[in-house]
Amino acid sequence: ILLLWCLLPESPRYLVVSGKKEEANEAVQGMARLNNVDLPEQLDIFVHSDQELGSISDILKSDYRKETILLSAMYFGNLLIIFGTIVFCPTGSVFRFSVVGKVTLLY
Repeated sequence: ILLLWCLLPESPRYLVVSGKKEEANEAVQGMARLNNVDLPEQLDIFVHSDQELGSISDILKSDYRKETILLSAMYFGNLLIIFGTIVFCPTGSVFRFSVVGKVTLLY
């Protein structure tokens, strides 16, 4: 995931909303080059936006704090259960786990 995060460009919409119009133009020009499309040099990109750009810290504010903590606990609980079952399950078990997470009961 970190490799993809470093290699993939930001979306032009995000860049425009963040006030980085020059970077957005470069991203669109790069996409056009990859698709063999000619775009005008002086391309004007704009976004209709009624809302301010949010941040990660917004989910920890009082409006969303309870839901964020509850969903995070459920997510990590599921990870621990799956990890514990797959890693610590003996090899002669009655369960066989596939890569996609499907459980097959062996008789």
